[in-house]
Amino acid sequence: MNNIYLNAFLFFLTLSFAQASASEIEERKKSDVESLEKMIELVKSVERNGGKGVKAVPFKETNRQYSITWIHSKGYGKDDMPPTHMAQVNPSSSGGASIAFKIQKNCSVAGGSEGNLANRVIRVDGQNINSLVGCGPDSSNPKKNWEVYLLNTDAGMKYVYRRFANKHYVFVDFGNGDIPFDTIGFMDAWNRADSPAL
Repeated sequence: MNNIYLNAFLFFLTLSFAQASASEIEERKKSDVESLEKMIELVKSVERNGGKGVKAVPFKETNRQYSITWIHSKGYGKDDMPPTHMAQVNPSSSGGASIAFKIQKNCSVAGGSEGNLANRVIRVDGQNINSLVGCGPDSSNPKKNWEVYLLNTDAGMKYVYRRFANKHYVFVDFGNGDIPFDTIGFMDAWNRADSPAL
């Protein structure tokens, strides 16, 4: 049964790769079975527990700015959207590019008024990564705000960059289970953010 899901997902992956840039295909493993199988298991687990599934939107579908994920687990209706999880590539204040994560929800950072940052360890593909987390306003929804995670070390940034550059899905655990991010289009987003501004 797992082979049926894997074959269907690999077929979908083939279609996705057909739309990716040639340079991105060269840099990325064409068959990342490990992250594909993990994604299949996550979707099956959500559905088995009464949820509607997982929607992971790649960088290439958002004008190469961010990857967005929603996990429609049990309890979310059509008028009650699950939290939005976002991996975003931005120009770094020190030059180059950086990766940040955002979750649209009622911010729960300890002592977390806007502008205050707290240290928090997140897990990226099973590796602990130091980050700074704070709360920020959501201009599109005054009832929500963003929990923003900034990677806090060069080693952490390099590790996360390598995962996003080489895996089809990268799984990030902010403390409540793995959130998958679809990385197709990541290299284009990174290269655009990494180019110097005039």
